[in-house]
Amino acid sequence: MIGTQQERRTDPAPGTTAQRCPDLPWWRAATLSERLAAPGTPTVNDRDRQDFRISRWRSLPAFSDAESEDTVLRPLGVSASDLWGLLGEDDDSLRRRLEEVPDWVADFERFWTLGQDRAELPPLGLLEVLRPLLEGALREFVTGAEGLAEGQSEEIRQSVDSLVQAVVADPPVEYLHMMCSPVLVLELNVARVEERLGDGTPEERYAAFVSLLQGQEGRAALLSEYVVLTRFVTTRLRYWVERRLELVRAYLEDLPELSGVMWQGQVPRFTRVEFGAGDSHRKGRSVAILATDSTKVVYKPRDVALDRAFDRLLAWTNDHLTEAPLRRVTTVGRADRTWVEFIDSSRPTDEAGADRYARRLGRLTALLYALHSTDFHFENVMASGDDPVLVDLEALLHVEPIGAGSRPEEKLVNAAATVLGESIRSIGILPDRILVNQDDESYAVDVSAIGGHGGQQGLVEVPTLVDAGRDTMRIDAQRHTVPAQANAPTAESGEVFDLVQREGPFLQGFEETHRLLEEHADELVSEDGPLAGFAGAVVRHIARPTFLYGRLLLKSMHPDFQRDALDQLMYLGKLLNGHRGRPDRIGVIRAEFEDLLVGDVPIFGVSADTGELFAGDAEVPLGRRTEPPTDIVRARINALDTQDRRRQMEIATYSFVAASIDGEVDKWPGWSRPRPAAGASREQVVEAAHEIARTLCDSAVERDGHLGWIGLNLVDERWWTLSPTSMDLYAGVPGIALALSAVASVGGDDRVVEYADRAMGQVASQAAVMAELSAGQVAKRGVAGMDAGAFGIVGGTMYALATAATLRDRADWGDAAAGLLDTLGKLVQVDDNADIVSGSAGALLAALAVAPFAPTPALEVAHCAADRLRETAQGLGEGELGWISPVSDGQPLVGLSHGTLGIALALARLHEADSGADVGDLIAGALAHEDQHFDSQSGDSADLRTIATGRGGAMRAWCHGAGGGALGRGALLRHQDLIPDPDRLTGQRDLAVRALWDTGLAGASEVRGIGNHCLCHGDVGNLLAATHSGAAPHADTDTTLLALVESGSRDGWLCGVPRGVHTPGLMTGTAGIAWGLAFAASGGAMPNVLTLESAEAVGEVNRP
Repeated sequence: MIGTQQERRTDPAPGTTAQRCPDLPWWRAATLSERLAAPGTPTVNDRDRQDFRISRWRSLPAFSDAESEDTVLRPLGVSASDLWGLLGEDDDSLRRRLEEVPDWVADFERFWTLGQDRAELPPLGLLEVLRPLLEGALREFVTGAEGLAEGQSEEIRQSVDSLVQAVVADPPVEYLHMMCSPVLVLELNVARVEERLGDGTPEERYAAFVSLLQGQEGRAALLSEYVVLTRFVTTRLRYWVERRLELVRAYLEDLPELSGVMWQGQVPRFTRVEFGAGDSHRKGRSVAILATDSTKVVYKPRDVALDRAFDRLLAWTNDHLTEAPLRRVTTVGRADRTWVEFIDSSRPTDEAGADRYARRLGRLTALLYALHSTDFHFENVMASGDDPVLVDLEALLHVEPIGAGSRPEEKLVNAAATVLGESIRSIGILPDRILVNQDDESYAVDVSAIGGHGGQQGLVEVPTLVDAGRDTMRIDAQRHTVPAQANAPTAESGEVFDLVQREGPFLQGFEETHRLLEEHADELVSEDGPLAGFAGAVVRHIARPTFLYGRLLLKSMHPDFQRDALDQLMYLGKLLNGHRGRPDRIGVIRAEFEDLLVGDVPIFGVSADTGELFAGDAEVPLGRRTEPPTDIVRARINALDTQDRRRQMEIATYSFVAASIDGEVDKWPGWSRPRPAAGASREQVVEAAHEIARTLCDSAVERDGHLGWIGLNLVDERWWTLSPTSMDLYAGVPGIALALSAVASVGGDDRVVEYADRAMGQVASQAAVMAELSAGQVAKRGVAGMDAGAFGIVGGTMYALATAATLRDRADWGDAAAGLLDTLGKLVQVDDNADIVSGSAGALLAALAVAPFAPTPALEVAHCAADRLRETAQGLGEGELGWISPVSDGQPLVGLSHGTLGIALALARLHEADSGADVGDLIAGALAHEDQHFDSQSGDSADLRTIATGRGGAMRAWCHGAGGGALGRGALLRHQDLIPDPDRLTGQRDLAVRALWDTGLAGASEVRGIGNHCLCHGDVGNLLAATHSGAAPHADTDTTLLALVESGSRDGWLCGVPRGVHTPGLMTGTAGIAWGLAFAASGGAMPNVLTLESAEAVGEVNRP
């Protein structure tokens, strides 16, 4: 919604002189269906105008890859030829064909007439142009309400009168201001530029414009030019009158019961009514809060069945779990409306009460999970003392993911994403950071019931009035601060208790309720059990995120779309690209258009018993969306068991941890072991690798034969988020599959072999899907998270498949990798990352890894990547070259993963594969940049990232610092003919290796390292870098390896995540630790993923 700065009340007093009703060009506001139904053939004279309008339609996303234009337009019920004809129709032709004046014009004239000579409303600012309509709508409502109260007792008539006065005090001014501002602000600025506002201050010129809007000529001109807006306003005012009269009628019909339940037998006097507590649906219906002289009640224009069914389940739960019972909410209602007691969020509590609140919230979460619920974010859970209360139950039994079936990328199967999407995380209660990118910076927003709070930066930019009350008023897109909600308990002092720190009570409540549901599953799903109340209910289906509808509607109010209805329809045509693959998509999209064109947020309902989908109040279903939700809920309850309980609790724990750690502040837990007297045997190392691999097999989730894993991932170097493993090498399924394949190659554990082959076979299948999507123009920059790097989705999949093909003797996997070469080539063409992790250098190495299976096309892609690196190189003076990327914050980085060392290595590998590659100057320039930032005393390389500013000491790891520095230089020394100064590079390599040993890996009595065991920034990675970079062997190598094995096997393996939390991925998780141990056990006889070595290039540099 539009935010406003407080307008100054400088408006002239509204005039009371009667004005003639304008003669509107109403035919320009005719809808598409009205124009199609009109007799005759459109006359077209202005071909240029027609062509321009057609071109705007054809620029919509839905037309970009459509089979035919008619297919795209089918939801609108029009063929392309008919629509193109209408877009060129002359004004006179349209007026002649539309024989009957539409009903909305009669509404307009009636409101206008009723509103003459009235000034009940306060000054309206720019909305003075609508005063006659607003005043007329209020008068029509008052008259109608008086008629409804006829024949009632004096006490009831007085009560109705107080209700009417409260409604009249809340006219739809704010809503209409939001929707009309784009037009009104444009006209204000046009008048200023044309100097029609006279002299004076900006405030005085604004007041002059308001005076113009109050005049007969000004009103008529604006309402006639923007006749689509005029129709919209008239329709919304009619809905306003009808819905308020509907409220009065419902109050009178329900008063006998309401009086006894809500007001202790009394007839109340109303003091205030606030509509708009929720979105507007179904012809202007929305939630209202009614304040009386004794209490408040909430009016919801929907069936009471859901509330009563859920209350029945709460009662059953409280009967079994008597300690800390759940708060039940009093309701009165019928099939079309519900009256709900108002929850007092001002009730305070104490520390013990906050724990009880968290425990109860855990119980509610277990119930909501059993009911397949969603959308219970921080606006839909309210704290009242130590009681959590759900304030909107419409999204119970929501058995289908929001927006499912709308994107081509959904063909990429992700079992972990499916499992996580069906877990307790999908409810909206668990803390969950949403990452937002703005101006090359990122920030996190949490709107969950546990982690949500006010004061955060908003998720989306909101059109905001700036310079309100001045003739320089404009609309700017701004991110507003998230307002506080009552989702957390508060103390007497007003302090808000932090629910993120109450994981223990929450899990207690969840576990005891989940156990209850497990033990009583048969009773729950029985014909007359606690769930029987949901029979016959209609639950909400969220077809697309609600905020997307709101944003689309608001942008469709642009002045350019308010002169002809087909232009507004064109803008809303962005909807035509949605719900692909759904049999009911035509009906759903048609309903979305119908609702948005009258200012409603589209709403859909699903019959809990049948799965039939309905739009708004429609009685005829659009189709069958799902299996009956009640059947799906029964199936979930019957499947509840110990394994499910533990998995959901693990997901909850991950969520709490992710919300409570800061990647810039929190550190790894650290480890240490006494140095063993003897070194590690190969058998010890292999068994440790298998132990981790078996744990990975145990933690895998499965869906429809596909494997996946769930864990924490670091985003933008700061934000830890719970996420499913994706299809990248760094933390996804390809990396885990590669690790399992490596372990399988050094031992004979049948289960590990099975999972290794299943996981990599799955990666091969997904590679074929990615290639298909690429052919359909999906694999382009910014789509599905694809980049050109070797640790990304495409390059990482290729590298994993090609490497595993050699380890497991599976040539078909190599062929699957080669099938992605074309996709990788497309990504290289638009790459701006450059490095090996996410850029062209990584693409070069991935292509070389695939070369044994497709030599010519692989080499072509590798050369393409080298060409891109030459294009994006930047001279830094003194012979230096660097590459600036989004990762580098504008500073060319050094090092293996994101810097010039990795780029130099990739180029050297290309020269090894094709001696004709002219890359020597690029390598020399990259190494010159490395030299400038290498510490010849410590062996450290500078961390030039902005995020590293102010950190004490140099980072020593693969990702940044000496780990990658040692490995990269050691690998480059195999290409001495390309190195300007091999002796210098050798010395730097040896210094970097010494720096790694100095982290605590070497020493007489204790081994400790940098605090965790991972590959990316941990001690397994550092030990491998120190021992497999070609430097002289170190005496402590074997005992340090055994100390690492003992530390992990006895005390638990530490991932590269703060606080010791486990995550499965290759570079920061347990899979990488297993790979590292397998690599060590092989003696370096397998390709080194840390340098993205190809199977053909395994060489002596890997030998310890």
